[in-house]
Amino acid sequence: MKTTLIKSVLFASMMAASGSLFAADNGLIAIITPSHDNPFFKAEADGAAAKAKELGYSTLVASHDDDVNKQNQLIETAIARKAKAIILDNAGADATVGPLEKAKAAGVPAFLIDREINKTGVAVAQICADGAGDYPLWLAIVTGFGWLLTDISYSVSESETVLDHIATLLSVASTVMIIVWAFKAKTALQAYALNEFKFELKMNPFYTFIFSIYYIVYCINDMESELQKHNIIYSIQIS
Repeated sequence: MKTTLIKSVLFASMMAASGSLFAADNGLIAIITPSHDNPFFKAEADGAAAKAKELGYSTLVASHDDDVNKQNQLIETAIARKAKAIILDNAGADATVGPLEKAKAAGVPAFLIDREINKTGVAVAQICADGAGDYPLWLAIVTGFGWLLTDISYSVSESETVLDHIATLLSVASTVMIIVWAFKAKTALQAYALNEFKFELKMNPFYTFIFSIYYIVYCINDMESELQKHNIIYSIQIS
């Protein structure tokens, strides 16, 4: 995804959200992901929910299990409950377009995490990890805009403003992005250890979720030690 597209999506986020995104009171954020049996998607949902609650929002956390019909029903529920936003890791690039267009028409903005849809302008932002080169840029821009809007809001008014709510969603999005990156880095690091050194690098999903980047860095630094342990155990088993 081009850098200019990333910037335009974020500016579109602020423009589209400013009109009807939020009232003065905090409300419901719907968080919809694939099956929580997968620790990656569970961490994705848990991270978004924790951040939303921390910022004063109630949450509807649900799994579509990669079933388009179930996903569409959940989106309908979010619309019916007048959710402030939908955070979605979608079940289909084409099948998701229609339901999100309906949500947009109802004034419920959608933020897509990890998986894109095949139409632009429907979701407020598509924050996806498919392009490894773009992902750090996405994370930096989303996090930076969140901080910037918070500072601007404080300077404009002491009471809660639309900018506060936009900053809240960007904060939730950046939290999810960090967790998504951590689990993708975990998978890549384990694949590297297996392919290059022929050993299984054991990494704790719970620590990946809680400590994210810090745990990944720790595992990278500890890989040599783990390889030495593996070689010692393997040599003992052979003998």
